[in-house]
Amino acid sequence: MVMRFSLDDLCDEFLIEVLCRLPQKYVTQCKCVSKRWFSLISNPGFASQSVSHRLSNKEMNSSHGPSFTTIMLHEWKIQNLQILQG
Repeated sequence: MVMRFSLDDLCDEFLIEVLCRLPQKYVTQCKCVSKRWFSLISNPGFASQSVSHRLSNKEMNSSHGPSFTTIMLHEWKIQNLQILQG
């Protein structure tokens, strides 16, 4: 049995963590995904958490391989392609 995973299955806290790791231009585009995503991204707390995350990432060395977000989005794309292909 193949288990299907969707980003909509994530609780708000995890989804916010994923969205905070995206570049700002993609976060803005993500507001169009759903009402839930729009609400989470539009929340003032999201903006402060996102800025805090970006600042802490600048201090870290980026040579540790792909980020968690990159891996999650890649898996999400694969699963959605599988759904579309039947």
